[in-house]
Amino acid sequence: MIFSTKNNQGLTHPGLALQRCPAQGRCCFLTSLYSKINNLATHKCPDSYVPHDVYEADVVRIQRIMTYMLAADYGISTDIKLSKIDRFHIHGLHKSISDLAQSSPSRRRRNSELYPLAAYFMQSLHSTCTTLGICTEVIIAMIYRFVTYSTAQAKYKGCIPALARIEGLQAVAQKLYIDRVLLFHIASNASQQLLATFKAAAYKVGSLYFSRILHPSAGRRGLQDLWKDTACLEFEMSERGKLYRQRRFKATRSRCHLIALWVHEWQDAWRVRRGQAEVKVMGKQIVSVEKMLAMR
Repeated sequence: MIFSTKNNQGLTHPGLALQRCPAQGRCCFLTSLYSKINNLATHKCPDSYVPHDVYEADVVRIQRIMTYMLAADYGISTDIKLSKIDRFHIHGLHKSISDLAQSSPSRRRRNSELYPLAAYFMQSLHSTCTTLGICTEVIIAMIYRFVTYSTAQAKYKGCIPALARIEGLQAVAQKLYIDRVLLFHIASNASQQLLATFKAAAYKVGSLYFSRILHPSAGRRGLQDLWKDTACLEFEMSERGKLYRQRRFKATRSRCHLIALWVHEWQDAWRVRRGQAEVKVMGKQIVSVEKMLAMR
């Protein structure tokens, strides 16, 4: 797999053979949620001061979680382990983000509800992402994937195969690109050996699906807009990637066909049961009428 790096400052225009995948609804959802979190995080509240040591601990924790997840995604052996506090931190963020996403826009929250959330998102997401130079959507997606693709024993084993199967190759291309241009450098923590290991593993995994991935033609506006910029990527699939897409399409079509058959069978069975019930009722009515005629 080849990542285009002809011009790091400007654009690299792909050939005509490249395929463009439209942005999916999940990108719009994360962008909307990102705006809500940032607006809430910048909400001024009197008790939003965070001690410096606690703030640094959150930054280090997110960096450690990122390294752990990337190592699991690309099958790299590391000595980094997540503590119970780290896992509690992830699930706490996931619950707060989910509650914010599910809140009704028509209901205006009171200040007593906004103050704790504002301080929490300012400390745990907004300031941490600003320090690391990461757009908030990337961290939100990382948290969602950790919770979604963890086993019943709360062990995270990677998400790339599941992303390819559930969300499609566009989601995989976006992850590979963001990991390469941004997250590997943060997770390696100035370790050139770990950075090289990450890039080699990403090349190996990406070659399963793509021959090359390029930046979208919209242009690069900065790392804070990286998620929006990569919502629609241009790439060339490898032979194995094309075969995988065909199989996924056939499996999806077969699954839809089976669901349609099940619906028709259920409807037919319901019609049969309803007809039998109507015949039964009509039979009882006929019997009652015959009894009334016999009594006369």
